[in-house]
Amino acid sequence: MLSVIDIARELSVSRTQVYSWIASGELPAVDLGGADRVRPSYRVRREDLDRFLSLRSTTKPRPQTRRRKPARTTKQYF
Repeated sequence: MLSVIDIARELSVSRTQVYSWIASGELPAVDLGGADRVRPSYRVRREDLDRFLSLRSTTKPRPQTRRRKPARTTKQYF
């Protein structure tokens, strides 16, 4: 089981970001801290982290093709 610090280091994000994912329910976690603790002591299973990452991963967007203006036609007056 991974701690919040382990996950933050692995993903190169802040601990606050990991806590927000846990609070929102996006990242399932278990609180190992007792009722007398001020701060929760969360642990996340590796499988839950892998599932979380697979759901958040995005595919590489297609490069946008540049729209070209239509060629100007010149009028012949002579």
